[in-house]
Amino acid sequence: PLFWINVCEEVSKKYTEPIEFIWAGDGNLFKECKKNASHIEQIKFIGNSDEIDKLYQKATVYFQPSIIESHGISVLGAMANSIPCIVSNKGGLVESVLNYETGYIVEIDEIYKSVDAIISLLFDKTKREKMGLMGYDQYRLKFTLDIWRNKMDTIFN
Repeated sequence: PLFWINVCEEVSKKYTEPIEFIWAGDGNLFKECKKNASHIEQIKFIGNSDEIDKLYQKATVYFQPSIIESHGISVLGAMANSIPCIVSNKGGLVESVLNYETGYIVEIDEIYKSVDAIISLLFDKTKREKMGLMGYDQYRLKFTLDIWRNKMDTIFN
């Protein structure tokens, strides 16, 4: 979580257009992270939300660094909404995102590669839209609920 905050802070310094980073959800580090980011006006902590689809609809880029992640259902939600994803190279996140095609896969400790990836997508609408559409195609071909059900039925049968 602190890595996410540091990346958002660095993007805010380099990207001169209005920008907003949304932290949805809570968890045991929510209060600590909110306190650590209180000096960064571009970061909004909204806690749990029943309106995640509305957040996806407003999003330009989805950024999820993680040191451990089983698969990343939020990444799939972003892909289902044609949002390019920037994820860390840990866990199942690399099974969802195709590096340089549907988004970027970055090392978890390389802050400036994450910053550069985000900024490159913010500045290049054509690349952002192309990666978002390719992410949607990847989602549709591999990760829909029907595909998951069929795979589960195969396992249980």
